[in-house]
Amino acid sequence: MKSTLQLASALLLSSLTVFSLPAFAADKLPYQPVTLIHNVPVPNVPAGDFDHFAVDLKRGHLFVSAEVNHSVEMFDLKTGEHLKSLDGYKTPHSLAFVPEKDELLVADGGDSALDVVSGEDYHRIDRIQLIDGS
Repeated sequence: MKSTLQLASALLLSSLTVFSLPAFAADKLPYQPVTLIHNVPVPNVPAGDFDHFAVDLKRGHLFVSAEVNHSVEMFDLKTGEHLKSLDGYKTPHSLAFVPEKDELLVADGGDSALDVVSGEDYHRIDRIQLIDGS
């Protein structure tokens, strides 16, 4: 019984510490929480699933996979302006930019393939077929 009470007390103390820490620490952080500055319209792209990103720091571009639109959308990091849609994907998922090779890697889950895209003019350099479901 004593060990159960000690465990319960320890859990309660831990919970109080963990849940009160964010409120206490927020005042001490050098940055404020993220707030919406503005919306960026993306022509011909319905609202959807935008949860995979990659960045080309050299050119200041942000790449976002637009699964519902079957495309990768490119934005200017400084202005937020929509620059280009890279089409031809079934379900683009994970993205990675490889600065040493100046290439964007696009995992197309709907096609079980990995596309290697030129960072200079955004043409497909190579397409590597993967195992279905990968």
